[in-house]
Amino acid sequence: MVSTLGLVAAGTGAAGAATHQHQQRGSTGYTQVVVAPEVYALIGSVGITPAPVEGAKALAFQGTLAARFPITGFRLSSLQIRH
Repeated sequence: MVSTLGLVAAGTGAAGAATHQHQQRGSTGYTQVVVAPEVYALIGSVGITPAPVEGAKALAFQGTLAARFPITGFRLSSLQIRH
């Protein structure tokens, strides 16, 4: 619940343009989620150390934490992004 409430921004990194509607496979960029600074401070104050798994990356971002999740596919027809 804390992590859901603490997410303040999300965006996608550079991805190749697609002109067709079927699902794409392979890495095509990433989605970045930034944790609210207050939530990050709370998480650290109780001894929780965030750690990425399975291709995700965690990095410092403007005094808080950002997580990047690789995009492994997408489907334009249903507006889906797979991570």
